[in-house]
Amino acid sequence: MVATPRPNLYRCKATCRAYANIAFVKYWGVVDANLNLPANGSLSMTLSHAHATTTVAWTDGPPAWEADIVVIDGKEQSGAVYRRTVSHLDRIRTAMGVNWPARVESRNSFPASAGIASSASGFCALTVAACQALAAGGHHDVPDRLHQARLARQASGSACRSFQGGFVEWSAGGDDSTSVACQVAGPDHWSLYDVVAVLDSGSKSVSSHDGHRLAATSPLQEERVRQVPSHLNAARAAIRARDLKILGEISERDAMLMHAVMISSEPPLLFLSAGSVALMRQIRDWRLQEELEVYFTVDAGPNLHVLCNEADVGEVAHRLARSPWVLDTLVNGPGPAPELRNSHLF
Repeated sequence: MVATPRPNLYRCKATCRAYANIAFVKYWGVVDANLNLPANGSLSMTLSHAHATTTVAWTDGPPAWEADIVVIDGKEQSGAVYRRTVSHLDRIRTAMGVNWPARVESRNSFPASAGIASSASGFCALTVAACQALAAGGHHDVPDRLHQARLARQASGSACRSFQGGFVEWSAGGDDSTSVACQVAGPDHWSLYDVVAVLDSGSKSVSSHDGHRLAATSPLQEERVRQVPSHLNAARAAIRARDLKILGEISERDAMLMHAVMISSEPPLLFLSAGSVALMRQIRDWRLQEELEVYFTVDAGPNLHVLCNEADVGEVAHRLARSPWVLDTLVNGPGPAPELRNSHLF
């Protein structure tokens, strides 16, 4: 590539805060690994207090740096995390027509890689900050947010849902231009709460990115995908009607179907822990025996997302905090779209 003009290092910097999301109807499996087109659509809520804040600066070499630098939660990255981040920076460089290296620093407000969609908020924030940094440096061909979301989707499918606040549906589509996420309802539509019960804050042995590619090996995947449209219709209607009972029942069923696919894949993926299963039973007991309106869902990890209405969030958080299996809790309402910030991490 022909060298592009050197950017102003001090102007060519931007910071974005983006929010993770929790899917009530989940996507698992891809039909096009290069474009990261999902096997099925999904529907989620953006989370108000689970976010990644990322600063990106571009330069064309000395005296700053000559290769990409990636720092996450204070630790300079190497290995798989570094390669995946640089691969996405390459994607952005190609889209923008530049060849400059970047420095990336990111901080999470929650445990990364533990089933709380850290890649969604991370790649959303990275994409917005990287594009905005180039715009700040005078680059005129910056992709709009829709194009940015499609770029982020190629790095992490669920990242495209984090480009919208509130309640968001990602249509599977059939190609890059039609696999997009749209808002179903804004953050102010419903005071639904997700109390994240952290049972394990460590990294997973297999990332969701790799796990998606095993979905097709499960004999249950085809049936799971067949049921998704009815789940989406019911969940969408429940959100519009603010009906926790219907949304909660769909969320629990859809999560269990996804984990059944994981367990029956080749090789099998077992993300749930003994504590996960015990807490699921406890939550159902609270609902069925004590009439506490509470439901769960769980992503690709051991941590549970416990859904409740605003009136019950204090009681639910208190009970979870006292659980012997729970290390920490994180209370979220519906969160906003990505936000550009004036203060930078470096």
